[in-house]
Amino acid sequence: MRIEPSKTLICSAIAEESDRISISGKYPILLCGIGNLEAGLRLQKFLLEHQNKNLALPSRILFVGSAGVYPWLHPSFWKNRFGFSFQIENQELGKIERRIRIPEIVPDSYEFPHPFEFTSKEEILISKTNASGSITIENVSGKVLEYLREHDIGFENMECFGLAKVCHDFRIPFHSFFALTNTVGPSGSEEWKSNYKKESAKLQEFLLSFFL
Repeated sequence: MRIEPSKTLICSAIAEESDRISISGKYPILLCGIGNLEAGLRLQKFLLEHQNKNLALPSRILFVGSAGVYPWLHPSFWKNRFGFSFQIENQELGKIERRIRIPEIVPDSYEFPHPFEFTSKEEILISKTNASGSITIENVSGKVLEYLREHDIGFENMECFGLAKVCHDFRIPFHSFFALTNTVGPSGSEEWKSNYKKESAKLQEFLLSFFL
């Protein structure tokens, strides 16, 4: 799918997850930092500064980064694929297990129109993203896995809910593309460290071709 580079803002948490896109010089890039709060505040600051200078806002914002995969999806199903989300949630696992309570009036999901068309050859896995702003380092309980499976929440990420909130407020479509780096759980961080650079490079090369 062809998109207009000058009207598309690419957000990444860290430079290594968008370095090849940056080198291409085709897209403006915002390093939004790590976590929902930091990411949301940096994006909001960027957009407000553009408004104050009477500059055009992006017509589309894309997150390009990495995500863990919840273990209800077997690695054989997602290895060598890229993740895509247009539905972003903030579901604390403790809330699902009823160990904590979050008031119902607090927004916990955003959904954006899905304009992209993928073919089976492109190896894209579409699922909802849970961006609670933290990394799960314990085994995910059966109750939580059942909830995630029933609601098709396959990915875990730390930034996308904050970005989605700001995009929703500014009425800018937001979508996420992920290098799928690890199974969520005790070994997730080590898995991520060992392969995020390689998987991020593959994702960026795919996107640079896909968006032509």
